[in-house]
Amino acid sequence: MQQPSSPTWNFRTAPPAPTKFWRAVTSPLVGIVVMLCGLLASGAAIVLLFGHRPAYAAGNQSCSVIAIPDITFTDYNTVTKAAVQITAPMTLTCQSDTTGNQNIPVTFAKGLSNACPPSMFNGATKLKYDINEKSDYSSTLCGQSKTNYSMNFAAKNTDTTKVFTLYPEVNSGQNISVYGDYQDTFTAKTETNGTDANVTFFVNGHVPGTCTLSTGNLAFGTYTGAQSDATATVTVNCTNTAPYSVALGAGSNANGTTRRMTGPASQYLNYALYSDNGRSTTWGDGTSYGATVTGTGSGANQSLTVYGRVTASQTPTPGSYSDTVVVTLQY
Repeated sequence: MQQPSSPTWNFRTAPPAPTKFWRAVTSPLVGIVVMLCGLLASGAAIVLLFGHRPAYAAGNQSCSVIAIPDITFTDYNTVTKAAVQITAPMTLTCQSDTTGNQNIPVTFAKGLSNACPPSMFNGATKLKYDINEKSDYSSTLCGQSKTNYSMNFAAKNTDTTKVFTLYPEVNSGQNISVYGDYQDTFTAKTETNGTDANVTFFVNGHVPGTCTLSTGNLAFGTYTGAQSDATATVTVNCTNTAPYSVALGAGSNANGTTRRMTGPASQYLNYALYSDNGRSTTWGDGTSYGATVTGTGSGANQSLTVYGRVTASQTPTPGSYSDTVVVTLQY
């Protein structure tokens, strides 16, 4: 019986051509290379495998300047309690031993309160604020370690300067009862792998005094020729610690420095206004008819009494007499 021929001999005498082998492998490799190059922007690890330059170069960096000017907010309104939003520049001057786009990390502190959001202070009273990274006033930088800021280095070991925008904001909805100036001290520094720069700057805010005013009528009743006294109340409500003054106008019928009520047939009835119960200190506008009354707000209603007097022995025509006095609150 004959043994079958060995198939091994046929492969030995006709081995596959090396060129065909390389064609078979080259085609899928090209496909893989194209696919991976398409992922270049989203996969740094893939880029490194093929030896391509990354979108952000790795270099040895150093910074000589980080500059942020003092930040000063406009007034915070304690009535509307709306947020106060402004912008502020941050300047970086850095260099690298590698060209191209690179991230410069910056670390921001927490201010004197060592809390986030940080606070400006007026004594023990706080006015909270934030310094934000984005223009929609989101992404607080308070307490953030190594927030990256992109810089493009065109030349190696050469200073490059770029200005970035920060977005400070006084937080809305705060119940602030103390009038005056507020301040915090804030710091930031670069965090490169070389020499770094730091900056300390002030954050300033202001809460203006806000006040409300209400008055009652001064009614003397029936005048019989005898001296007649009456009182009225002026109610002031001003922000705590806010100074104010209250002035009383001359009235609509004054003659010289004498206040007068007018009645029938253009007749007059003289009267005076005082700030004390003894009726010795006239209350006026600070130039005529007496001094103003001053005070300091408490954040609550404060009642001021107006002491009126119609002097005796006047002989006006019978009828109703009245005058209108303007009360002015300055703060």
